[in-house]
Amino acid sequence: MSNDVYPTTYLPVRVTNGQIYDQIDQDLTDALTKFAAAGATPISLYANKNLAIALQARAHALRGDYVNALTYADQWITTSGLNLASFAN
Repeated sequence: MSNDVYPTTYLPVRVTNGQIYDQIDQDLTDALTKFAAAGATPISLYANKNLAIALQARAHALRGDYVNALTYADQWITTSGLNLASFAN
């Protein structure tokens, strides 16, 4: 708990969207590093490297960085071991 008391007129400094996306990228990169160090086989019930890769693809797509979004999406498709649904399904 914090003992800080702020006046009702206090307005915290806001960060830019770029700083938020930079933090997201750093967190996901750190997660991938930790998942790789653990060396365990991904279990779909828990957060794993496949989730981190998919979230990277999503974050890049949401910010309009479609080149990196495609890169991470392709990486997820080729390394996750999961099958995507087809039109026949």
